[in-house]
Amino acid sequence: MDVERLREIAEMEFTDIVAEAFVPDINELRIILNDSSFVDVWFSIYSIRRREGNSHPEEEKEMKGLINLCPECQVKTELKEITLEFERKGIQATMSGIPAMVCPNCSEEYVPGEISGDVIEIVSRAIDQLETPLRRSEARRKELLPEHPAPSPERLELVLAS
Repeated sequence: MDVERLREIAEMEFTDIVAEAFVPDINELRIILNDSSFVDVWFSIYSIRRREGNSHPEEEKEMKGLINLCPECQVKTELKEITLEFERKGIQATMSGIPAMVCPNCSEEYVPGEISGDVIEIVSRAIDQLETPLRRSEARRKELLPEHPAPSPERLELVLAS
């Protein structure tokens, strides 16, 4: 996983919400947001084994890049699907169905590095490509319905249909 590339994406693509991003350790990316809060992205240098639903009990599939022990409270994490929300250029984006290791004790969510990079790229591209049509649509809505208050802010939801 190229942690430095993710740092560059965070700083270049999300300048409206990211104050800075840096790599405090070989497997960690810390993103400082403009409101002084931060997001830590951990990249596991280890792998865990997980049973596949349709396989024989003796067979296991190795899954790389997952945090199986919460760094905050040292409790074993669980693989779950989560929803992440983003805001960029005044547009909110919600992406669901993201696999992550979640701590049952403190609820910290750890998205594997390759997946987090893909999620950031998908959301960034979607907003970039849809910003102009969304703004044009909002301007037309204001022309046609000047008395109706605008839904605020615009919202884009991304989910893979199964």
